[in-house]
Amino acid sequence: MLDEYRIEPLSVGQYLDGVESEDIKIDQAVQRSFCWGKEMMNALIYSALSRKIYIPNLILAEEKKKDGTKQTYVVDGGQRTETLYQFKYNGYKITNKLRSYIVPYTKKKTDENGEYLRDEYGNIQCEVEEFDIRGKTYEDLPQELKNKFNGCPLTTVIYQDCATEETSELVLLYNNHVAMNAAQKAFTYIGKYADEIKRIKDTNRFLMDCTMLSENEKEKGIWERVISECVMGIYHYENWKRTPKDMCDYLNENSSEQEYKNIEVYFKRLIPYCDKIDESEVAALFTSKNLFIWMMVFNRFTNLHISDDRFGEFLKAFVNSLKFKEIDGEDWGKIDSDRNTKDKSLINRKIDYIINLMNEFLHIDAKNETDNGICDTENESFIADVLNMDLEKVIEEMEVYNETLYSLTDKTIRDGSKLLNIENRKSLLALVAYSYERDVDLDEWLEQYAAKNNMYFPDQRKNFLHMKKELNNYIEAKAKINV
Repeated sequence: MLDEYRIEPLSVGQYLDGVESEDIKIDQAVQRSFCWGKEMMNALIYSALSRKIYIPNLILAEEKKKDGTKQTYVVDGGQRTETLYQFKYNGYKITNKLRSYIVPYTKKKTDENGEYLRDEYGNIQCEVEEFDIRGKTYEDLPQELKNKFNGCPLTTVIYQDCATEETSELVLLYNNHVAMNAAQKAFTYIGKYADEIKRIKDTNRFLMDCTMLSENEKEKGIWERVISECVMGIYHYENWKRTPKDMCDYLNENSSEQEYKNIEVYFKRLIPYCDKIDESEVAALFTSKNLFIWMMVFNRFTNLHISDDRFGEFLKAFVNSLKFKEIDGEDWGKIDSDRNTKDKSLINRKIDYIINLMNEFLHIDAKNETDNGICDTENESFIADVLNMDLEKVIEEMEVYNETLYSLTDKTIRDGSKLLNIENRKSLLALVAYSYERDVDLDEWLEQYAAKNNMYFPDQRKNFLHMKKELNNYIEAKAKINV
């Protein structure tokens, strides 16, 4: 009967021996076929090898056969069973699709003859080794790790004396759940900032009252995705990732808590201009598809140092008339109808369209904007100040500085370096100007500096002075070598 079960602890090795001997079978009639991807398989194998992550209980059912013997079927845990079995018996090779791949294990020390080394009390000496499991099969493991894998504890819950239809009922019961969607699964990859994202999602009035984000999208994890897209678009656009998982994985390693707080400030600043009750047409711009686009535009606007009221006026004008204006044969409706919503070329088309209209509405000369959205006039003043240069000279040379920086960052700075963040552009441009003043090349030094440094000062003056000092030290050291 279904209310008669026992709990039985086993090791992975014992359990798989039962599967290999077919005492335990995973092909129960209504059980789904194997469908796990390599990333999930790798993660489970890592859990068994490292023993850092508990493997959930396996649910089994015992059926009586006509000859009086018993056959055990897997009710819940077929994917886990198949994965572990494939690894131990069928030569499954772990791929690179896993977050953690170094597994420590204890190894007994031996001498050159293979004899165990002992301490003064006769005890065998041990040491901790680390093993990279990427690209490895079970047979590639050192014996100590094979033992660790086979000894990994499992807990099985076994329903007893089941009829076939009762086993099928159990399979349906335990597998009747909704799996994570892509957005929800992606969110698991951004653990460092998950609390910050959830706080913004649950408390920010802009998201709740000034956008078209729905409660259904909130339940499905879309709000978390949108918040992260805003951070990615504003601070890491040069490394834009189309898929939610890749984006969250990247941000987990390269973002910062401050970036999320900055996004929250942007949200709060926009509240007066897009309330769903008073400004419903404006609020309709902020959909799950386009909200990050508008945040990237607002970031560009912010760098113009103009009152937010002017952006509010632009939003009204956009929904009332500007969005119908054609630029290069396209209006907003045509661009927005493209289904490649996260393709970088489409993102660029949308932003360029909005920026062109915004510049025209605000009477801004587009030539005074750099591709990164910071006014050259602001950068020029900064350079003139930190280098004590004549402002007119800086203005004359600004085009050269920009072109040089584009060339340098493209050739010398690896993707993902925080030095490429938009907030570091001022100090980098100042460093380029400094290199022209001193007549030195930055290529070799900048490549080494960016490779070794991934933390930069928010204060751009401090950041510039630090880089300037490191550059001068490099030049002096190189000069001594060449003497």
